[in-house]
Amino acid sequence: QHQLIPTPTALPKCTLRKRWFLAKSIVRLVPTLPEPVATLRALYGSCRSELPGNDEACQMSSAFMASFGDCGAPDDAVRVLKDSGKVRYMKQLETLAGVLAAAGRVAKAMALLRTIEAGGIQVTLQDGRVRCARARASTYISVIKGFVKAGLLQPAFMVEAMINTN
Repeated sequence: QHQLIPTPTALPKCTLRKRWFLAKSIVRLVPTLPEPVATLRALYGSCRSELPGNDEACQMSSAFMASFGDCGAPDDAVRVLKDSGKVRYMKQLETLAGVLAAAGRVAKAMALLRTIEAGGIQVTLQDGRVRCARARASTYISVIKGFVKAGLLQPAFMVEAMINTN
């Protein structure tokens, strides 16, 4: 039996500061704990202020999105990306698309995937340059895995067909 956080309250601000590898592992463990959504929300609230401006912490947003998705809280996963402000990593978009697919939100997952395919989302690189996000194999795979996890094979086949046309 895991016991990470005795009660789902906000953690002290310094608890995970500069410990991003450990923090990312902890975030991915939370879905196995009792009351995972409340615990994730508390943990996210404690880390959130550092996520937008710190590159290592920004990478954690994917871990939070995936964990919220594993807990059946896709709206919280969407909030994490919105709170991040600028999208810095393609992994953030791929994770969110997979979470939406796994939650059975076919229209939203497909809309996000099509927007990525069309180059309609800008990613801000570490050096400040901005470029359009482009779909890559891992983008499609994330969405396919999400749909399969939800038992939605028809949308998974549609995404597979998209790979073959791009």
